[in-house]
Amino acid sequence: MAFELQGDLQYATAYGFRLARAGRAEEALELIDQLGLSGDQGVDAEVVWTEISGHADRTAEAWDRLQIWLDERPDEAVLLNSQCWTAGIWDFQVELAEEVCNRAVAVSGNSASVLDSRALAFYRMNRKEEAMADLDAALAKEPGQASSLYLRGLIRLEGGDRRGRDDLLHAQRINPEIARRYEGYGLMPD
Repeated sequence: MAFELQGDLQYATAYGFRLARAGRAEEALELIDQLGLSGDQGVDAEVVWTEISGHADRTAEAWDRLQIWLDERPDEAVLLNSQCWTAGIWDFQVELAEEVCNRAVAVSGNSASVLDSRALAFYRMNRKEEAMADLDAALAKEPGQASSLYLRGLIRLEGGDRRGRDDLLHAQRINPEIARRYEGYGLMPD
C-alpha cells in the first residue's frame, strides 16, 4: 500500500525485496523495471534489480545489464560494487570478480561497504584469509556494519572459532533480517 501511495524507488525497493523473499521475484523485477528510471536513479534501480535477480534465476541477465551501465560509466563505484556484490551473493562469475571488486575498492576509496562486497566474493572463491582481511578493514571503518559481522561470524565458525557466534548475534541485533537475507543467498551457519 505504501508503494501504491508513494510510488518511488525507496518504496519499490522495500516492496520488491519482500516480494522476492516471498517467492515472487519475477513480479519484483517487473516492479523495478516499470519505474522506468534513468540517470542516477536508474543506476540505483539497476542495483536493486541486480540484487533481486538471483531469486528469479536471472543473475546472468543482471550481470549483463550492469555491464551495459558500466560501459557508459566505467568508474561508477556503485555499479562496480553491485557487480562485485552480485558475484558474491549469487556465487556468479567469481572468476571475474577479483578484477571488478578490486576496481570497486579503488574507485570507492576503500569504503567499508565495498570491502564487504569483495570479502564475500573472496569467500565464494574460498579465499577466506583475504575475506577476513577485508572484513576486518571494513569493520575498522564501520564497526556496526551487520553484513561484515555476519560474514565474519560464518567464516569464524567454519574455522572452529567460537567468536563467530558472537559476531552472528551482534549482526542480528543490528539488523534482525540479516540471517534471513544471507540464507536467501545460500549462506548460513552449519
